[in-house]
Amino acid sequence: MTTPQDIAARLPQPAELERLSIALAALDALLSPEYQYRLYDYCPGRSGRRIASMEDGSGNDYSIVFSERGTVVRGFDHECSISPWSSPDGSLAPGLLDGFPAQLRPIIGERAFQRRKGRTVDLTFCAWQLAGADRWSVGSLDHEGGASYLFERVLDGTPAGYRGYATSYFGEDIGIEVIRAFFDLSPVDAALVASLDARTDVLAALGRMGYPVTAGSR
Repeated sequence: MTTPQDIAARLPQPAELERLSIALAALDALLSPEYQYRLYDYCPGRSGRRIASMEDGSGNDYSIVFSERGTVVRGFDHECSISPWSSPDGSLAPGLLDGFPAQLRPIIGERAFQRRKGRTVDLTFCAWQLAGADRWSVGSLDHEGGASYLFERVLDGTPAGYRGYATSYFGEDIGIEVIRAFFDLSPVDAALVASLDARTDVLAALGRMGYPVTAGSR
């Protein structure tokens, strides 16, 4: 049985996780001009906080908050047996946040963590890493809370894995070399976008999320 500890051991370190999150969001933007059909997104945010997210359109999602104090990884599987929506009072599963540091506690109150009008915290998996630490921490709960599915692309972290997802979800067989370039955060220009038959306004979307865009191409 996969445990939260197993998931935490496979998570990339924060800097790599953020790089991968930007790449996933950029590739989804390239393949889907319509925002509502993308799974992955990344927002540079303000005050040093950046948020990477995923929504599958079926009630399952995640958000990753990167901040100067540390990084928090939150996942929500709406059909999971430990969902707070399965509890009469909307409480979190016991042990889920055991040991969660006070320095990061305000992040739990982020809007990204409360997607249902604040009635409850949509949380079935949580991992965190304080700034300066070298590993992820999780609570004492032994249920992975759907994390294997929610973070499948993050845990895989390979261009080949994204290509398989893109083919299945978007019906697009994007070249592996293009995906590798995005995973390396190689700058994008209008010529590359045109070669992929993507809309040119995707460059503006990439720029807003902090993906490097060649000067003068937006």
